[in-house]
Amino acid sequence: MRANKLVVFLGAAKSRIAADAIISKGRITARGQVVLLGERLPQDEQLFLDGAPLARKNKDSSHSYLAFHKPPGYLTSWSQEHGRPCLHDALKLSRQGPPNIPHLMHCGRLDYASEGLLLLTSDGNWSQMVCHPSHGALKRYFVGASRSGAETSQIASPQQVSELLKSGVTLKRDLGSRESTFNERPARAVAARVLSLSEVAMRTTQKNACPRTVYFDIAIKEGRKRVVRRMMKALGWDVTRLLRMGVGKVELAGLNAGEWRHLTTLEINSFLEIGRTGHEE
Repeated sequence: MRANKLVVFLGAAKSRIAADAIISKGRITARGQVVLLGERLPQDEQLFLDGAPLARKNKDSSHSYLAFHKPPGYLTSWSQEHGRPCLHDALKLSRQGPPNIPHLMHCGRLDYASEGLLLLTSDGNWSQMVCHPSHGALKRYFVGASRSGAETSQIASPQQVSELLKSGVTLKRDLGSRESTFNERPARAVAARVLSLSEVAMRTTQKNACPRTVYFDIAIKEGRKRVVRRMMKALGWDVTRLLRMGVGKVELAGLNAGEWRHLTTLEINSFLEIGRTGHEE
């Protein structure tokens, strides 16, 4: 088997072109020797990437790990509620059809109106590793927002919003009545900035977007429910679009709404590294 095909087979690259790029940098070795472009290797050859062995999947016992582009208008649930479609319905939109994987679970959630990257797996321990906030997997969002209707003159400007998101926003939890509220600990973004018009044009295909909409690039490690929407609301802005672009080292790029793909070995193991060190390398 050609080296690039074996590298893809082992999950270290998504395509042969990407595998060739890794091989050309001398990062793949076998039996202590650097693997060369075009080299043929036995299919059972043990390969190493940057000195780390590339794990082989046991077809009888291995779990499955997927990246899925959840469209807006679907519940992050495996059953419909009040007639609203769920993940089973969303996965049917894929050209390759829904994955035939038993015991599939979602890692975290995206609310009904939100869209973007949702990780799916049959591995409960790995799911807990991805979701637990102490492991610090960074989540990146493309956020469209407009100023709330009331008292717009006193609402933070887009640049102020970016700075306030990073310094921390106090969130209020409503317990059901006007008097029953309390302040939660501040929620902070790791990074936040206003996107230029050219950057927005590259990221969205929506036509005739509202001219009052401002787009932000926001990265957080928070795991609280609807935290991005709540942070923006606390600053006087209503979120009109929320698209999750990445989780950890897994990117949404290349997946259309409703499509899914298997994660590479490197993507799977990257969350184990975050769990050990508490941050992304």
